[in-house]
Amino acid sequence: MIAGYKGIGPEQGKCIKAENALAYAMERCGIRLSVMPADQRDHDEFCQTFLEWFYSGNWVPVERDDEQEAVNPWAS
Repeated sequence: MIAGYKGIGPEQGKCIKAENALAYAMERCGIRLSVMPADQRDHDEFCQTFLEWFYSGNWVPVERDDEQEAVNPWAS
């Protein structure tokens, strides 16, 4: 499970926790959801795909299953 994302390259020094990842990515891209789609699955699919796209470049996922990272995923 992903605990968050660490920035690399031009995003170096930034750390985004998983619970804030969607809001951060949407803000950076200027996206605001005006209404919820009629089908919740559409919303879930959009969010998952958008997160995968946004954090696929200058970001490294921090996994929760790593014992060291689970204690403090933002150390190092």
